[in-house]
Amino acid sequence: TLSVARSLQRVSGGLRAAAVYGGGPREEQVSELEGSSLALLVATCGRLLDMLEAQVAVVRSTTLLVLDEADVLLSLGFAPQLSSILGQLRPDRQTLLFSATLPPALEEAAAGWATFASQTQ
Repeated sequence: TLSVARSLQRVSGGLRAAAVYGGGPREEQVSELEGSSLALLVATCGRLLDMLEAQVAVVRSTTLLVLDEADVLLSLGFAPQLSSILGQLRPDRQTLLFSATLPPALEEAAAGWATFASQTQ
């Protein structure tokens, strides 16, 4: 997560970006979220929920959500956390879901997360 955020910051052309993830320094992450709005936020489910519950992060205006390794997230039991996060995003957002596999549980969850879904292999 941190390496992705750093890579995004290098290529973002000056856009404000931050990373929030478990195991990292929470206070530093909080200060990165405060102030002007972010163009890019890279986050793990648990830490993002922590920041949302503390009202440090606001994702209501998010227009693009990327879920990487969605099959792994579901197999690790993160479906309730993902649903909680998705419920706080604007309904007309674009959602990109990446997965090495498409098990039935992921296909079912994805159907609830997106409208007008399409699959590319």
